[in-house]
Amino acid sequence: MKLDVVAHLMLWKWDNERPLKRLRAQVAAGQLFRLPTGDDVTVQGEFQRLTKTSVLCVLEMHAKRKQKKYREDPPDTRSQRFELLRKKYALLLAQVMINAEYKAWKPFERWLETHKGCLFPRDVRDAIDYLQHRINEGCGKTVPDSLNATLVLLEQTGRVMECNRISDDPVWKGHIKSWSAELAAEAAPRKPAEMYTVAMVISLELTVVDTALPAFHRALAWIVLCMLWAALRCDDVQAILPHRSMLSNFGLRLVLGKTKTTGPDKMQKEVAAFVYRTTSISGEDWLRAGFEVWESDEFRFRRDYMVMEPAADWSKVRRKFLTPAGLSSEISKLLSLLCVPRRAGHGWELMPHVLLLPDGLESFFSGHSPRNFLTSIAAAIGFSRDERAFLGRWTMGMTSAEEYVRTSRQVVFKIQRAVNRSLVEGKDEQYFEDEAIQRLCDAAEMSGANPNRIKKRHTVLTNWSGRNSLGGIFPTIEVFDDDLQEPDNSLEAQVALAESVAKLNEREATLAPKPTKYFITISRRTSLRRLHLTGCFVKPGLISRDLCALVWDRMDPAAQREFVRDNMDADMQFILGESGVGLENQVAIARHYGTLRKFSALGDDRAAIRTSCLQDFAMPNDTPAGRAQVASVVAAWETAKEYMAKEIELKAEAKVLGQPRVLQIHERQAMLRAVEAVHGQLNDSECPSSDYLSLKAEETECNEPTAAPLDEILSKQASSNSQIQSAVDNTGHIRVTRTKTKAKMPVSTEEYRKVMKVETYAWLAMSSRYKAKHWLHGLTATPFQKFTEYILGDRVYGLQIPTTSSETAQQRVKPDWAIVLAYEHKLRKEAMKKVLSGHTLSDALEAVIKDPDLKEAYFTTPMALRASMPEAQPNKFLRYNNKGGSGSFSGKQFAPFTKGKGKGSKGKSKGKPADPRLKGLSLAWRTPDQRELCFAWNAGDCDGSCGRVHQCRVKGCYASHKAVDHAKASQSKGFRLELMEFDIERSPEHDLTDEKLWERIGDLLKEGFPWLKNRDMQKVEASFGRGLVDESVQAPGKRRRLQSGHTEPSTGLALQSSSVAKHSMVSGERGCKQVEDSGKEMGESPARQSNMDAGSQSIDDEQKWPDNGSDEFDLAACCNSGTPIGVEWDTVRRGFIDGFGLCSPCRWKPSRRGDGRTSDMVKLADDTYKILADAVTAEIKDVRREAFKLVTGKLLESPFSESCLERVRSKWFALLDDPQSAAVVDDGQPFYLRALSQWLKRFNDPDVHWLTDVEDSFASGVFVGVDKQLPRSPQVFPPKLKHRKLDETEFVPIAENYASAQVSAKELEDKFREEESLGRMHPSKLGVLKQEFGDSLRVASMAAIMKPDGTVRPLHDATHSVMVNHSIVYRDKIDCPGPAEIASIVREATSTGEAPFCVSADIKAAHRLVKIRRRDWGYLCCRADSGSSTVWVNHTGTFGVASAPYWWAKLAGLIGRFVGHMFHKRWLMHMIYVDDLHGAFVGCEKFLHLWVWVLAFEMVGTPFGYHKFKGGFASEFVGYHIRYDLSQVGITVKRGDWLVQWILKVRSNGYVVPAREFAEFLGRLGFISQLITWLKPHLAPLYAWSAVTARGTVGRLPETIILTLRYIEVQLTTGSYMETMERKTLEVHLVAGTDNLANQALSTKRSTTKWPLMAVNMQLSAALTRARLSLGLQWRPREENTEADQLTNEEFSGFREDQRVVLTWSSLELSVLMELVRTRTEFDLARDAAREAAKVAPKLRKGNVDKSPW
Repeated sequence: MKLDVVAHLMLWKWDNERPLKRLRAQVAAGQLFRLPTGDDVTVQGEFQRLTKTSVLCVLEMHAKRKQKKYREDPPDTRSQRFELLRKKYALLLAQVMINAEYKAWKPFERWLETHKGCLFPRDVRDAIDYLQHRINEGCGKTVPDSLNATLVLLEQTGRVMECNRISDDPVWKGHIKSWSAELAAEAAPRKPAEMYTVAMVISLELTVVDTALPAFHRALAWIVLCMLWAALRCDDVQAILPHRSMLSNFGLRLVLGKTKTTGPDKMQKEVAAFVYRTTSISGEDWLRAGFEVWESDEFRFRRDYMVMEPAADWSKVRRKFLTPAGLSSEISKLLSLLCVPRRAGHGWELMPHVLLLPDGLESFFSGHSPRNFLTSIAAAIGFSRDERAFLGRWTMGMTSAEEYVRTSRQVVFKIQRAVNRSLVEGKDEQYFEDEAIQRLCDAAEMSGANPNRIKKRHTVLTNWSGRNSLGGIFPTIEVFDDDLQEPDNSLEAQVALAESVAKLNEREATLAPKPTKYFITISRRTSLRRLHLTGCFVKPGLISRDLCALVWDRMDPAAQREFVRDNMDADMQFILGESGVGLENQVAIARHYGTLRKFSALGDDRAAIRTSCLQDFAMPNDTPAGRAQVASVVAAWETAKEYMAKEIELKAEAKVLGQPRVLQIHERQAMLRAVEAVHGQLNDSECPSSDYLSLKAEETECNEPTAAPLDEILSKQASSNSQIQSAVDNTGHIRVTRTKTKAKMPVSTEEYRKVMKVETYAWLAMSSRYKAKHWLHGLTATPFQKFTEYILGDRVYGLQIPTTSSETAQQRVKPDWAIVLAYEHKLRKEAMKKVLSGHTLSDALEAVIKDPDLKEAYFTTPMALRASMPEAQPNKFLRYNNKGGSGSFSGKQFAPFTKGKGKGSKGKSKGKPADPRLKGLSLAWRTPDQRELCFAWNAGDCDGSCGRVHQCRVKGCYASHKAVDHAKASQSKGFRLELMEFDIERSPEHDLTDEKLWERIGDLLKEGFPWLKNRDMQKVEASFGRGLVDESVQAPGKRRRLQSGHTEPSTGLALQSSSVAKHSMVSGERGCKQVEDSGKEMGESPARQSNMDAGSQSIDDEQKWPDNGSDEFDLAACCNSGTPIGVEWDTVRRGFIDGFGLCSPCRWKPSRRGDGRTSDMVKLADDTYKILADAVTAEIKDVRREAFKLVTGKLLESPFSESCLERVRSKWFALLDDPQSAAVVDDGQPFYLRALSQWLKRFNDPDVHWLTDVEDSFASGVFVGVDKQLPRSPQVFPPKLKHRKLDETEFVPIAENYASAQVSAKELEDKFREEESLGRMHPSKLGVLKQEFGDSLRVASMAAIMKPDGTVRPLHDATHSVMVNHSIVYRDKIDCPGPAEIASIVREATSTGEAPFCVSADIKAAHRLVKIRRRDWGYLCCRADSGSSTVWVNHTGTFGVASAPYWWAKLAGLIGRFVGHMFHKRWLMHMIYVDDLHGAFVGCEKFLHLWVWVLAFEMVGTPFGYHKFKGGFASEFVGYHIRYDLSQVGITVKRGDWLVQWILKVRSNGYVVPAREFAEFLGRLGFISQLITWLKPHLAPLYAWSAVTARGTVGRLPETIILTLRYIEVQLTTGSYMETMERKTLEVHLVAGTDNLANQALSTKRSTTKWPLMAVNMQLSAALTRARLSLGLQWRPREENTEADQLTNEEFSGFREDQRVVLTWSSLELSVLMELVRTRTEFDLARDAAREAAKVAPKLRKGNVDKSPW
């Protein structure tokens, strides 16, 4: 160990202090009075030199001269001197008074800086919070009045407006009066300090030893720990004498000087506090590390206090006393920075960026909280009060000083060791901190934080070792005898130490700042500057850089004008110039006060402005010219204040009137000047108007940009002024309305370009002014120009298509101009939405023009629909009513337009008859650019004087021919479109499965494209095909599977540009070719989609295993008798599902399994079972005892040793065909796949080839399912018919991690390293992976879920950004067991009459056990840190990739079926839900069967988590509670009581509940409703309300939900949480008829929200549930149910009286109904009472209401 430097230095000081002083005096005397020895110097000359140069002589001469002058002064001079001294000491007295007041203010200022981030209270709440904090800490009765007096003084001297003074606030005065009275009378009980949690102590210890933190941070954490273990207060800490503190092998000794009970004037002069040396609960030597920090050079200076005042950022300290209140504030800041500790191996580490006390919870603890820690735990573990008195030094008043000194250290060390041992090991006495953590959670909940998160972060004491402790070994650190050595007193050590001290002094002298030769001083009063030589009697001070610049940096007038123009507002230049301020002084003002707002706030009155002129602008006031300039500045300041007041008034007025605020001239000019500096002079048609700039400025300030319509984008030339109109309404109030005149919409491309220029310059102006807005960063005109060119270019308005005349000719489509403008406006609106979501405006504009979805939805589709719709003549006078008929609107039906009289076709029409040549054509009124078409020319002839356009009126054509000649013109071009529609429901002749229909269609398809050859045909397909293809229909033939999971026909119809073409799909090629009947290839189908081709593959190519040729499940191939076990639950009946596949033998009863197996199969199963049974018998002596240890968690590892498993496997391999191959374990996975494959092949398992035989097997690595489609296994899984639609996101192959992963980057890295050690991942670089995988590389986003043990669960998002899951399509449906299977397995087990024994197990990292082929690794990449260049590559199945559950289900099914086949007819029922296994065993050998079952899974290679085994006669499985002993299934009492308590809590809160909590409750309620089925029908209104309510909402539940909750509460309270599986009662289904159709619907739905039917239905549901009845009402016509009418009308003549059942109201069980009616009545009474109270309440006159700022 190193020498104790501190002790060494102290010893050296004591030994050499006196000799050094003596030597220093001798050297000084010798140097000062030593005479020279040369011959040329005389004694007289040397004396003259000494008297003139010696400091002592000069001072003595100066004193004598001063005394002489004092004696010779006249009497009036002395009186003047006395007057000056009186004024001087008066000022000093005033300063002392201010300091006295400042003592009360300083702690408040520090508290504000720490907790509120300011130095003066913003409002009265800050002052009240501080005083409440002081009172909770325990303060004197004068503190409130002292703080109030100081606040009054500061506000008065600071000239705070009376309306804004906190000291005059009545709320503040009331609190001061109340607190003063309480403190004086001691009426209010003092709140005890809250205890620190153990997690906080661990975090403090880790903070002390963290060398990366600032020194004061570590030092303060050490102080807090000393306060914890020595029971110190904040004032006790500041009484510690640092130079007398000592750390030895026994511990730390702190000497306290003046405290409340000790000091020079007290009986006890001083007292010591002790901390035992090995005190630590984290295993870190924090005591030594912190002591070394305090003994470092930065903290080691002589003082009589402990903690000094730090800098704001704790980077350094000031040698200044820190008050106890300030120390308490610094401790609160330290607590707010504490990170959460977590276990790391055998020790602890801090989780960076995860705070232990978030959301301001540090204020929950006070300065006395550390003192309460040790004493409270000591009391909890059994120490007496007399012993605890030594901790807080309370014993000093009860015993003598000598007795206290003798015994205090031994008692304190004893208690500290016992507390430390209790926390670490839990020995002797255990400490439980649940109460302290619960109080902290309650405080977090009251402050709006998440209490569960706080509880999880602070819970570190566990009982996994059997005792409630940290689970460590005491003592956590060990100190050796030579750790702290005594100082070396040898001569060599002293010489070395002296040399070190000399070197240190030399280094400090080198680093000291070197003085300059000259310096300048500036007079405070006159601003007179003087040049001084360094070394004169004047000391250098701070030199103002700006004042020196004014003196030395002279500028010519031209440069001064340019400086003022660039650095000062235009309005301010005008005000200063008009007031007569000189140009030089304007330059001085522009340096710091260039804006009108700053200049107007320069001072509060004229005196302050005059002072600023002298001190800030160096304007002398001792000359007439100087005073004139000062007066000019004062006048300009007054004018500026008036300007600002008027501007604020105009802004407020604009807010009230709903208008955008008016931009001032200087603001508008500055913005436009910045734009013109880049883009040149703007003319009036390009420059935005002032109103539009004001509107955009308001949007920018609020961060709510919008896309204005084109007719509202105004330039100066087309500017429209807003008008304000007022009117008096019928109530006598004046209503102010705003009108605005819009500009016209652009009707041509040039007008649109001009409007977009105005929009561009408006946003560029905003970018120049609001530079802090991140979404305006880097904005230029380029994105707007690209946007404009996109709209007007060949992608939108200039869209062109190839013609048939030549290869290069293009024909313009001419889209409707209105559609183009609507699409343009939609793009700008979507761009603004992207801006609101975090994009910059430049990126948003570029993104929207690349979005194909927007183009398809708002341009392509509207254009196609507009072309197909006839354009009706507009009717200005068309009215809609609800009476039907012509000209009316009813529902969704529109009547056709007619000009004749009457309705519909009635009456005589006055319009001209329609031209038959135009029949069937869709006619337009205008061209796409809004020019009117000539009707006369299109119908016949026109003389040309109409002024309209002579083009074809047919929509989409607009050619030079007439509309009446459109058909001929189209035929002459050979362009004809034929549409054919097939509808089987319309005609049986449209049956597409009929071969004759296809022969008839084939006759129509023989022509093909006779006029198009080669490239021409391909052009037509490429340009027209995608837009004209309507649909394809299925025809007889083979099908091919697409990525979407649907089938694409091999023969279909596609609408082409000229005719209908027949095509077939060719498997195995990229793309679908069109082939004529003759076999001639016609080119690629325009309907082909490349993203489907990548995953398309024919079933014939894909299925390489033996198949029966059918896609149906073959029951006979399972070799069992009969059908699987039938299960029924909640009216659902199906076959038993065990999770191991449709062909699993455990789906059948044990007696029916394997009846169709061959003798070879039976022998192999029996031999395998015998091997396992013999191994169990040999390894486990008492299978019953070990089984109970297993299910109670006493077995933490497998009872089967590795040698035992090797012996079992070798015997198993000997039963197989190739034992040598069976012993091979393929790399990258733990299973013996080859042995399993050989075994299952003997049983003809339908999926066995996937183990080793196919190319992409489990042995070599399966595929992800992107480039190759997932297989179909009809014998194992049912077909998947429904597919969930995944979120559509922008494709980003290299994605960024989520925030949770970024925070936990280190934990993710550790997790990945662990996976790397297991061979499941490896790190690489992005460039290397791109070279290997190319375009297949996907780096997914990662998220992380924190576990209770401090580790994280990685979540690999393969859906968003990388879009890997979009390409993975399931063809098999994975079925998992549910409530029906759980009930069935209980029923089957109990029906045997034996006592069942069950076990639930967990398979570790199930998805990670499946090996993935190497060429698919690129799809499984991720990063632990988005900023890192390291990319982690997964080798195995990854949680978050869609195919991972599928492949694990396939592999788990193979293993489970192996176990089921091996048990043969022995009684075993087991099932699997993902990675959760559950098995049930009965009979006398059930415990043997259990261990054989476990060993069988382990023999194959299945890794179990033995600490998660549970079971016995009852167990939990995937959230359900199974009781085999009682034959019941349900939920635990704890879970059921939670639901009831939640409802009771909501009722006590008046049914006001946060929507987030309600959703959590509803999720758990829906979970248990799968078992407790009577809940299901009544959850509909709860789900409806939760779906429409935002998660952050807090509101009162509707009455329907309240009644439902009341019903659920009654049923859960009176009933049970379990459902019995015993068939002692038979459920009866009652069927009856009703003539009310609503009753039939109610009996089917079993739910309603109508009152009182809702209550009746709930009562009926409760009665049916208790009686195990179900009711089905079927509607029958009234004429068939006349008996019911007779009973209703009390006509009993047709009925026999002796069969009448007499019922009375009292005989009916209606408890539920009455409870619901009572609850509803309470609602109604409360509502009526509130209404009546509102009627009689006096109507208060509505006064002016202060509204919050907008």
